[in-house]
Amino acid sequence: MNAGAQLQVDAIWPRPKLAKEHGPGSMHHAGAEGQPGLSLQKLAQMRLVPPMLDATSNLAGVRRSLSDERLGPYDRAADGDRAASLELYEWNLLVSGAFFESLSVLEVALRNSFHEQLTRLHDTRRHPGQWYEHPEYLLGRKGCEEVRHARRRLCVTGKTETAGRVVAELSFGFWRYLTASGYADKLWRPALRRAFLTTRPLPRREIADRLTRLHDLRNRIAHHEPIHFRDLARDWQDILYIAEALGPDIRNWLVRTTRVPAILAARPHGSGRTPGTQGERGVR
Repeated sequence: MNAGAQLQVDAIWPRPKLAKEHGPGSMHHAGAEGQPGLSLQKLAQMRLVPPMLDATSNLAGVRRSLSDERLGPYDRAADGDRAASLELYEWNLLVSGAFFESLSVLEVALRNSFHEQLTRLHDTRRHPGQWYEHPEYLLGRKGCEEVRHARRRLCVTGKTETAGRVVAELSFGFWRYLTASGYADKLWRPALRRAFLTTRPLPRREIADRLTRLHDLRNRIAHHEPIHFRDLARDWQDILYIAEALGPDIRNWLVRTTRVPAILAARPHGSGRTPGTQGERGVR
């Protein structure tokens, strides 16, 4: 964001203070949703988001291209107002993109931290090679299969295998499954809990639950599914919780660079969502 755009943002919506509630991740932007004074149009004027549909747009043609089935959940959320439905659809695209940016940063930080701890555990136990070369020492059957598939994909594409490439090839789902209860004794206690730089031990269940929600959010975004029905303020809190636990530097950088709070604040009015509810999931 350039300096001029930032000044405009601060004038309309002052940069919020972070408030701590109950430990890592309780850092939140006050008024993340429903902040008066912001709209998609204002964000577009500040070049924080692409220009919105205007009066010259052929809404009927847009609807035909997207299909009534796909727009059905948005129509219902907008109480049948077809123009408002498209505005909500557009907002859903924008907020999905903003969340995906922050999730991408979080995913890279998480997998690198977990990789470091897995390497340390593997070496401490004097296993041969790298942990991903002999995953059977640390992982269950499913985890081993995912690692082998990741290495095979690198081989098929002709890429030289490196630790960084193997780590990047493994999905967000792989990393979050390592916090499941089945790995509590095998990985969490001896290794993965140390990936989180906190002054007190974090409950494995807390990390696992938040990563599960974020995994679901990431998958919905990746498959172009609606997320407007979700408690997106909670999703943002989950991101901040995990980021802060990984280290204050990554959390602070996320807060400085994210578009999420601004776009949450510009949610179209009358879109039918009740905060804290899951609402209608709709079609893909």
